[in-house]
Amino acid sequence: MKTIKIKLKLGLLIGGIFCISNCTSDFEEVNTNPLALDLSLLENDPLLQGQLFSRAQFQTFYSNFQTGQSLGGDIWAQYFATTQSRFESDRYVMVGGWVNNQWRIHYTEEIKQLKTVMDLSEANGNQVANAMAKIWWVHAFQRLTDYMGPMPYFEYGNLELSVPYDSQEAIYSDFFFKLDEAVAQLRANPGGSAYAASDRVYGGSGDSWLKLANSLRLRVAMRIRFADSAKAQAEAEKAVADGVFLENSEAAYVETDEVNYHRYQAITDWGEFRMSALAESLLEGYQDPRISEMYAPAEDGDSDGDGSAYEGLLNGQSVLTLEAGQNSNHSDMALKWKSIALGGANPPYTVINAAEVYFLRAEGAILGWNMGGTAKDLYEEGIRKSMTEITDADTATIESYIASSNTPIPYEDGAMPSTDIPVAFETDSERQLEQIITQKWIANYGSGVESWAELRRTGYPKQYERVLSDNPNVGPDEIISRMIYPSSEYDTNLEELQKAIDNLLGGPDEASTKLWWDKN
Repeated sequence: MKTIKIKLKLGLLIGGIFCISNCTSDFEEVNTNPLALDLSLLENDPLLQGQLFSRAQFQTFYSNFQTGQSLGGDIWAQYFATTQSRFESDRYVMVGGWVNNQWRIHYTEEIKQLKTVMDLSEANGNQVANAMAKIWWVHAFQRLTDYMGPMPYFEYGNLELSVPYDSQEAIYSDFFFKLDEAVAQLRANPGGSAYAASDRVYGGSGDSWLKLANSLRLRVAMRIRFADSAKAQAEAEKAVADGVFLENSEAAYVETDEVNYHRYQAITDWGEFRMSALAESLLEGYQDPRISEMYAPAEDGDSDGDGSAYEGLLNGQSVLTLEAGQNSNHSDMALKWKSIALGGANPPYTVINAAEVYFLRAEGAILGWNMGGTAKDLYEEGIRKSMTEITDADTATIESYIASSNTPIPYEDGAMPSTDIPVAFETDSERQLEQIITQKWIANYGSGVESWAELRRTGYPKQYERVLSDNPNVGPDEIISRMIYPSSEYDTNLEELQKAIDNLLGGPDEASTKLWWDKN
């Protein structure tokens, strides 16, 4: 059989290169070799290929989780507020090392691993495995392009020292193309399976991956709603017609274990963040039974005198305020998110849950798209799915919540609520959109990268203004639009990067420049 060689671009892969034994004595030589990496060890071994795919699944979430999600997406979506004075991202500062890692780790770990699996599965005629890799490719790349915008995509691994960038519009177009290919492959192999011993999401079930492909298509379609409404509607309706998640049991999660654990398991012990003022305002105001599954009562108890020990902190605190200590008087994550040694449950990483799918459909239904139900029914079912997924609330409690006219409350005396939006579905379409995205934000707890993207796209849930912004381009009352490009690209790929900034990004390489789909 022909030996498969994966060509690697030197500039993009400075941070390291995958090898089966994690590291080798000739690491530096392999890392700087611009020719090729011989992967013949993998090409006839489905077990090793499956392990590589499993690694890519896990690394998509685990790698750079602390500085990319926990101190990035989670903070910018206002699930949490930073409590460590030396961490500046809550004041909208772009920390160079964090930015570099977000870029480097993505390209040197899961994307390289996925490219290998895609090439080998195609060469071996393993259609189910190839479809799974394409679906995950879309998921992984969407996360990064939604951080930064245009990026090297079509010519990734082209063996050149200079790699051109592609527009976000073109990248999103290819997402739909890859999902089309994957769906066709899975449809051609009903009941098919691949990497059963390694797949951390569905244990290799091709039929389950088919529903993930459609559900992911729906997410991708709605993301571009304000940039290309016609394309968004066509792709969203295609996804629903072909079959998206209907039950919690169908949803996609990357399973964890004691060795490959959820990153929150370690981070919660470090005391870097606490519950945000927004979370307190929403969850206490709605009397939401999910609050205890998300946050823990503050160690110091009810410090604001509102009768509840769930205490949120306003985002963007000054260094002086943080140095005074804010951990004991504000709420940490709930016990299940803490380390196993402390009684944590080591939850899985959420790829996309059933509740989100219902909320996506509800938004489409507002617009008159064929989503298989009314906006009201789909919205309410999204709440039910979220409640039953993470709580043991009974039917009466859930239905009472859905019908509730409760609204958010001030997070402390003298403050205002973040919004006056109730739970019970209203009649005005813009108010309905705010309700849908607000409830999606609650349901997507633990998925700050996704919620930050939806915040930028829609402006919801309505945020509290930060105390401070130390970024001259983004005010404390504004939403940060993107993460800037890493210094490593300025050092190694400057000509192509500058072309991207001049012709594709739509503005300077600043945190205030909006992405292609961000029309809010």
